[in-house]
Amino acid sequence: MTTKMSAPPTRTSTSAESRIPASGGVSHSPPTDRRLRAAARARKNQLPITLADELRRKSVHLAAVGIPIAYYFVPRTVSTRILLGVFLVLLVIDLLRLQTPRVRWFFSQFLGDILRGHESRDLLASTYMVLAALLTLYIVPQKQVAIAALVFMVVGDTSAALIG
Repeated sequence: MTTKMSAPPTRTSTSAESRIPASGGVSHSPPTDRRLRAAARARKNQLPITLADELRRKSVHLAAVGIPIAYYFVPRTVSTRILLGVFLVLLVIDLLRLQTPRVRWFFSQFLGDILRGHESRDLLASTYMVLAALLTLYIVPQKQVAIAALVFMVVGDTSAALIG
């Protein structure tokens, strides 16, 4: 005599229960197929960044080559303090941009066409780049090595985006 094993009974939810997560409106569960498909549709609906926009975007990043150039002429302690101040200012501005509609509008008017989609809800890449430069200055004690690393970071980031 063989016995069939059946799956345990599942609870079916009503339509109202399935729309509102138990966490009070915020879902912390892993993405479902439906949510993944919705995210893919949202990515498709974003306008692609044109080459001209990407060149403008990377020209801003390429301007960061001024960091290693300035570091060459300025003592290490002064450079790290200046870069720390620049980073803190950028971080505050970025956080204001993310939290304040008026600042967000200002950014969208002047930089909207060169910002990436994820940067509308995350820190700007330039903030991360200044943080990386600051960490490089703190971690690498040899000035020439730090300068080379910073130049490679700036030029490599720009080339990677343009070439692929």
